[in-house]
Amino acid sequence: MNVDWQISTLQEVCLKITDGAHNSPKSVAIGKPMASVKDLTRFGVDLREARHISTEDFEILVRQGCQPIVGDVLIAKDGNSALDTVCNVKKPLDAVLLSSVAILRPDPEKIDSDFLKYYFTSQETISYLKSNFISGAAIPRVVLKDFKKAQIKLPPLQDQKEISSVLSSLDNKIELNRQINQTLEEMAQAIFKSWFVDFEPVKAKALARAKGQNPERAAMCAISGKTEKGLDRLSPDQLAQLRATAALFPDKLVESELGLIPEGWEVKPLDEIAQYQNGLALQKYRPESENDFLPVVKIAQLKTGISNSAEKASPNIKPACIIDNGDVIFSWSGSLIVDLWCGGRLHLISTCLR
Repeated sequence: MNVDWQISTLQEVCLKITDGAHNSPKSVAIGKPMASVKDLTRFGVDLREARHISTEDFEILVRQGCQPIVGDVLIAKDGNSALDTVCNVKKPLDAVLLSSVAILRPDPEKIDSDFLKYYFTSQETISYLKSNFISGAAIPRVVLKDFKKAQIKLPPLQDQKEISSVLSSLDNKIELNRQINQTLEEMAQAIFKSWFVDFEPVKAKALARAKGQNPERAAMCAISGKTEKGLDRLSPDQLAQLRATAALFPDKLVESELGLIPEGWEVKPLDEIAQYQNGLALQKYRPESENDFLPVVKIAQLKTGISNSAEKASPNIKPACIIDNGDVIFSWSGSLIVDLWCGGRLHLISTCLR
């Protein structure tokens, strides 16, 4: 970092440093979204699983300053993911925030919003902030009156914008890939539900047999989402693959303790088909050196993936607490997040199970 960069405090470069609501209004089925630290991602606030509050409560919290505006920088403030996730608001956000999220409003004459966001994602900055501004052993949290005094090194404003421009172009590509992956995941979930929850191929076979039609062709249509005419336009290899898949499904549903299931399938408890392992408390397993460590997966990483800002742990832990590609991980603290891990070898923290 250039030694000529100016050293300021957050309070000096921000017009406002606050957090969301310290009271939690009652949830409603239909209302306005209220986001918390669990809804924060590096690309913004994800409201898909945010709870909702009444319009009246929402408007009260807006007047209290709990709704961020475009340009604000949001930081995870409370809990095990404190300071691990940061983003800025790129477009108007129709949501209010809980106090687990800090809201920083940069002074545009002193600091670029994107630069401030990226500054908070550097490993050097994260280490500095966590060493000086997190309190609480059971529930880590950032105390804002102290956080305002945190120092930040600033290049000239134009240099900030040029730095941000380069990093933003990379982030935009990452976000595009993430959106593509999200679309593919939604497609996979829809297929899974059709095949293994609603049993559409089995039902299609059963109905076709009852009507005296071809059960195999009916299952192939259900599996591919195509009509009979659509099947005729497929290549021989595609048809062969569809036939092989259709053959895996029976043509009858039978009663079970969980309701109707395909004939020949079994109902078993999860503990008979998988081994479960809780993670370890990070504080007891710090790395012995900077070059020999495992990245740590927390709830935040289940949502955003591993980055250079991830905490580090000793690799000398019991093998059962080391995650590898292909493991299924889920959080048991806070909201339920399930992920088929494919991000490499990692240390499993105590708020997650594999």
